[in-house]
Amino acid sequence: MITAENAAHPPRGETDVSRARVLIREQIADPGIALLRESFDVDVDFDSDLAERIADYDAIVIRSATKLTGDLIDRATKLKVIGRAGVGVDNVDVEAATRRGIVVANAPESTVVSAAEHTIGLLVALARNIPQAHAALKQGRWERKTYGGVELADKTLGVLGFGRIGQQVAAAPRGWECGSSRTTRSSRPTASASSASTGSRARTTCTRPRTSSRSTCR
Repeated sequence: MITAENAAHPPRGETDVSRARVLIREQIADPGIALLRESFDVDVDFDSDLAERIADYDAIVIRSATKLTGDLIDRATKLKVIGRAGVGVDNVDVEAATRRGIVVANAPESTVVSAAEHTIGLLVALARNIPQAHAALKQGRWERKTYGGVELADKTLGVLGFGRIGQQVAAAPRGWECGSSRTTRSSRPTASASSASTGSRARTTCTRPRTSSRSTCR
């Protein structure tokens, strides 16, 4: 019997030859799988021997656990795209893929918000001694004066590296009237000792809180 599901996703051995085949090797969100199935014949398989199956697919989607070595890529005679659902591609032999003309695509912004939020969380925990206060409270000690910490309002936030994550971190504390001092690098060398080894120059930009008339970069 041919059902709507079977028509959209033919069983193994009855694949529509006009649709590229995609192997999802690690867990990704269901909406992502549904989106791929609108255009491709998609198999979700986490457990089988990848060396035996990879030759059947035009594309593969992985995360960080799957290692696509040069040997595996050489076996992937039909492979055209390696999709890395995440930032780094250190688990993919990019040189081997390039030799075969295989596109290696990642998602560089997938963890930007999470990383920035984690940074702000650690910043608040450090300023307010939250881990220490929590540990003391679990021991039955309420030491408000000891672990009160400092307010972040009207302080200067130093951001080393002003890429995607750094920009998110700098923007987050604006509600506390914080200024920011952010340092980025250019490709031009400088004679300073701190950047001589990297051949880059540090550049610092300063802002000021809206409630303050003085510069916050010191």
